[in-house]
Amino acid sequence: MKSFELEDLSIEELADLRDRTIATLADKVAERQRELQAEMERVAGFVSAKGAGAAPSTRKAALYRGPNGEEWSGRGPRPKWIEEELAQGRPLEELKAA
Repeated sequence: MKSFELEDLSIEELADLRDRTIATLADKVAERQRELQAEMERVAGFVSAKGAGAAPSTRKAALYRGPNGEEWSGRGPRPKWIEEELAQGRPLEELKAA
């Protein structure tokens, strides 16, 4: 690489250097993007060939069922229908799924 002092360059030379630098940088970035895209496709092909897909569901079976078919696993905040049943005096045990 040729060594020079930027202060010694004219405005026109600096502008030309800037333009060539931008063009070279754009070419290198585009090439790297193509390489990364090819790598992603290679990895995606490997993953699909192995049969790996979406993570298995972590959904828990319903522990409670409401009178209208509502379901709740017992995780997280109580749903509105559970709160309504409890407010009517129905014990939580009666809502247990079979």
